[in-house]
Amino acid sequence: MRTLFLLLTLIIWLPSLAQEEGTKDNRNFRFGFGMNISADFLDPARAEDYGIAKTGMTWIDMYIRFNILKYVNIDGGLAVSNFKDKMPFTEAVVFTQGSLSGLPSEAKSSIVSGGFYYSIGTSVTIAKKFSLIGEVGQWNFSASRKITQCSDCSKTELGTTAGPYAQVGIGLPQQEDSITGEFYVTYTQFFSDDFRWAVGIGFTLLY
Repeated sequence: MRTLFLLLTLIIWLPSLAQEEGTKDNRNFRFGFGMNISADFLDPARAEDYGIAKTGMTWIDMYIRFNILKYVNIDGGLAVSNFKDKMPFTEAVVFTQGSLSGLPSEAKSSIVSGGFYYSIGTSVTIAKKFSLIGEVGQWNFSASRKITQCSDCSKTELGTTAGPYAQVGIGLPQQEDSITGEFYVTYTQFFSDDFRWAVGIGFTLLY
């Protein structure tokens, strides 16, 4: 909880620092979107219990952003992760489409994981060269072991959770007319029993 308290303090303090630096864009509401990829790290013991790798990747992470009063960012998005299945099962299947329709085969399970998330935070440009990022949020993560593209195959819900998190980062803002772009790197600390931390890179565009 100390990390969460420090981040909230940072979010409150950074806008006052930016006001001292001065800003050119005086719009009170802006809309945008962003994308992110990250490496995610689970608690090793919990990962072993679930039968999945302790390290995974989030390749699909897309969000929309509402920027209010210049310094408040409200995000909502979907992140889909990829963790290796270390306890897969196989099941007899029958092709139902294409040239192989009707032929028997054997399929292997994989881990399907991810979920929607939301956050509130700030990104403040310092000295017109870089930005400091801070946010807190909630990732409604779930994971299942299943055979994809199979309607009648077995499926197991793993019960893995991500939950609340705090995130800090450094960005490189770019201004082009009325559009603001930002490339960034982040560190995320989770406050659940399953996820420990994550590191990511991404970008945001505000209009």
